[in-house]
Amino acid sequence: MKDFIIVSPKRKHQLERILTNKDHLIIMIKEETKSKIIAWHTRSSNENDPFIRFICEYLCLVAFLTHMYPQYYSDGPKIKRFLDNLKYQQENSQINERESQIVQKFHNKLDQRKLSNHISYLKVYPLKYKLINRRLILLCINDLDDNYNMIKYLQYVRNNLFHEIKDPEGDRDKHIIEIGVDIITPFIESSNEYFRIYD
Repeated sequence: MKDFIIVSPKRKHQLERILTNKDHLIIMIKEETKSKIIAWHTRSSNENDPFIRFICEYLCLVAFLTHMYPQYYSDGPKIKRFLDNLKYQQENSQINERESQIVQKFHNKLDQRKLSNHISYLKVYPLKYKLINRRLILLCINDLDDNYNMIKYLQYVRNNLFHEIKDPEGDRDKHIIEIGVDIITPFIESSNEYFRIYD
């Protein structure tokens, strides 16, 4: 069992069609991947620097998404699949599906007071991200139930961190990362519970 697979473009659509129909299956994560998730999550817990904490937790996120959607090579399409599945499940009241269960656990772990403050901040100072075509995206989180934009925020923060010039001592950059940490940490803890990482 591999963490990810690479296929030729010609066969990619066939593989996607096969695996898409199996997205709801619960398959246990192999031990090697579990140990990496535990190591990065523990490293994050022992850090005070929000930049390092976010990177450690994002590596956990990539490991989970790679396990869930092995048909995709990079994290962008994996996050999109998670969000697409979640949206479909919510529209069709499929609360027992994998993505919905993870998000339910995630909500129970969120620090509601902290996140409310973050939401207020982002409505005034939204996260800015430039796409490849140079189009500027402004992202905020509408409310405490806005799962879509909370998870999208993690992807944009990651892109912002690695593709823009960030100042580790800058108040704005540090605040944006701290918001990311307060979202991604309970998300990883919820994924840990769902996939029984510590069993």
